[in-house]
Amino acid sequence: MDSFLTKTNKVYEIKDIHIIGVTSMLLASKMEEIIPFKVSTVVEKMTHGKMSKKSIVEMEQEILSVLGFKLLDSPSLFIFVEFLMVKLNFHLLPNF
Repeated sequence: MDSFLTKTNKVYEIKDIHIIGVTSMLLASKMEEIIPFKVSTVVEKMTHGKMSKKSIVEMEQEILSVLGFKLLDSPSLFIFVEFLMVKLNFHLLPNF
């Protein structure tokens, strides 16, 4: 979401932040989850039916277009820490 808002030339209103946010979560689930969210789930659970499937898919296309389909172009702190934990074998330690 931050990368999109930084790179877009379009000026968005406060009311647009909700659709940008839920669409960003949809894209994140497609990148991270084994079974990503369905658009219908986003509409029902995240927007409580206030947005249409069409508007979410259109925003998804806009975000991907603005970012040039490079969703991991600038890694976040979370990705860095996750990478570091694997390199240091912390992921193999038993849970306490």
